[in-house]
Amino acid sequence: MRIPRFERHPELIAPPTITARLLDTLSAINRHGALSTPYLFRLVCPRTKDDAGFTDMLQAAYHHGYVDRPEQAESPEAVG
Repeated sequence: MRIPRFERHPELIAPPTITARLLDTLSAINRHGALSTPYLFRLVCPRTKDDAGFTDMLQAAYHHGYVDRPEQAESPEAVG
């Protein structure tokens, strides 16, 4: 079953594990506002190229109310 992107369904996904990466991500969102996933990944994990678990973490954070998901987040090009 595909999980809807713009409707929260916490019953379909496990809550995110509170880790340093999640806390850094929440801090970056608080500091900079809505950002695209690739840009947020580069801010939080600048030395890592493997974002395999990052999008899963963001998905869990969204569905459990830790973050909002605007329909259009800023891209790195728009931020400069």
